[in-house]
Amino acid sequence: MKVSIRTAYRIVKKTEDPEVPIFIPQYQEEGGEDWHTFKNRIHGKGGGYNTVYFYLLSKAIDYLEHQKVLQDAVVHYEDDESEWTKNLP
Repeated sequence: MKVSIRTAYRIVKKTEDPEVPIFIPQYQEEGGEDWHTFKNRIHGKGGGYNTVYFYLLSKAIDYLEHQKVLQDAVVHYEDDESEWTKNLP
């Protein structure tokens, strides 16, 4: 099982059509420099995912705040030598 520790969040505004802005929430994982979009799984025969996006910035911010509340808190973890590497309150 891969553990994903999210360390940063941002909202990207797509400006292809200036009259209809699209706000896409994204997150960055610990140890990486790439930004990832949030996705919802499509149920049905084809499967796949839909990108989460909003037409209102306030809704995108609410979504990110909700994601932060839902994520697990890392209390501590150990490295390969079984030594403490993080201790968060």
